[in-house]
Amino acid sequence: MAALEISDRDPLFKTFGRAWFKRDVAMLYEAVTADFEWRSIDRSGAVHIITTRDGVAEAFAAQAAKGGTVRFADVVYHHAPEATVAKRVALHPDLFANFP
Repeated sequence: MAALEISDRDPLFKTFGRAWFKRDVAMLYEAVTADFEWRSIDRSGAVHIITTRDGVAEAFAAQAAKGGTVRFADVVYHHAPEATVAKRVALHPDLFANFP
């Protein structure tokens, strides 16, 4: 499969972002490939890798159970001819609500 042109990748990232904030697994999988991996690092530094649709659904359900919202800052897309990688910082506004 040929790589998409860089300009054709932007709509995929927009779809991915909408799906993420809506916690919509079906929409998310419209924007990713079958071998999609969700990698995150928790506060202890442990790396978590989710590789299945069911795993994504479980992660979304766990986020929803915790409540609150997550927003991203410092989003940077690194474009290469064959792939694009997004780097971002997750902000959890609810965690900071009680700070002075």
